[in-house]
Amino acid sequence: MTGAHRLGTALVLMTLWPAACTRATAPATSSPSPSPPPASTLPSVASELPGSLLILDDTGSLLTTRPDGSDPVFLAVASPGTLDVTQAAWSPDGTRVAWAQIDARDGTQVSRVVTSAPGGGTYGQTEVPFVPFYLSWDPTSSRVAFLGNRGQGVGLGLVDGADGPAPAARSLDRGSPYYFAWAPTGDRLLVHVGGDRLEELDLQGAVETVDAEPGVFQAPAWTPDGSTLLYVRRGAGLNQRIVALHRERDRIREVSEVEGAAFLVVSPDGRQVAFQALGPDEIDLYDRSLPEHATDVGVRIVDLETGRRREVSDEVAAAWYWSPDGSRLAVLEPVYDGNGPILFRWRVWDGERTFLTPTFVPSLSLLQDTTPFFSQYAQSWSMWSPDGAAFAFPVDLPGSPNTILVQPSAPDARPYAIGHGTFVAWSPV
Repeated sequence: MTGAHRLGTALVLMTLWPAACTRATAPATSSPSPSPPPASTLPSVASELPGSLLILDDTGSLLTTRPDGSDPVFLAVASPGTLDVTQAAWSPDGTRVAWAQIDARDGTQVSRVVTSAPGGGTYGQTEVPFVPFYLSWDPTSSRVAFLGNRGQGVGLGLVDGADGPAPAARSLDRGSPYYFAWAPTGDRLLVHVGGDRLEELDLQGAVETVDAEPGVFQAPAWTPDGSTLLYVRRGAGLNQRIVALHRERDRIREVSEVEGAAFLVVSPDGRQVAFQALGPDEIDLYDRSLPEHATDVGVRIVDLETGRRREVSDEVAAAWYWSPDGSRLAVLEPVYDGNGPILFRWRVWDGERTFLTPTFVPSLSLLQDTTPFFSQYAQSWSMWSPDGAAFAFPVDLPGSPNTILVQPSAPDARPYAIGHGTFVAWSPV
């Protein structure tokens, strides 16, 4: 495992506790390989999966393909240093794709957000005031919010008319770190900024405080009906509470008490929340005493209606993503026995049981760009097929870095490779 991979792995779990992991040193390792290797030929299910894949290939170009990698359509052809694509996202209705690009073809550097149909054509583009590193369509598929470095912090910008030929961009807010969730109506955002701002922000920049004492967490969330906000409230010491705030009734209900930094993702149907809490000790994957003191890690799920609580795993998780219908959860777990290199695997939960995928080496992009901020990406990006039958992700295979694998969501099913890329997102439909 390369030094960059080790750095990325540490970053995954140190995002909320920046000073927690200063004492341990990552062990020197050799380059591991996944076991067993992916299938060498495409299984029959590959041609039966619905939707399309949006891929940033290993040259930096953006394209869409069928789920088996066939019928590629290039939306943007990169030329490193001249035309670079930095981020991409599907609209919720699946009719548009948005991406951020840096264009220096005329000798001056210009940042833009570009949109098009998945099959190309009907392009729209607008210059943006800073380079986006994250894009998120609103639920109406008509606007795109974006984050990017702005001065000494992070800027929030908005592209209006993103579903048409003449989009227009503007700055909306700033702060650092910055996380947000679109309201289901698309007319406001719930923002968590720095350590003390949890607010509703409308599209003109007006704010309303939601909670003056937000806890240590990343992205907040709305339920799909827009009635309830999910976030973390501060407690004494490391104690915190995941809460559900009913906006109309102005009532706060405790979902779970947690100890440490909290990560939460609400299921797409709004019925369940999957969460994990990590204290400073649990974050250090390179501490060889981890199995002894990591006694309360792992992903838990709470039913928001009944309060029923279930345990998906008792292992440290780096990220987790719901299938579109909320019936399955894919949990990304580091695998480390205290001696060899750190590999990863997916633990897939179907509501009752789990199965484990073969271990693999994540691509550097997955490890450093997406996973550390997964609770934010979970609201704008899906690795799952629309029917939940499979999911896609980029890995580094021996001699073949940045390979896109598709993993069927069935026990004992082997993943298979469909091409090369650093980023992949499955269409909503």
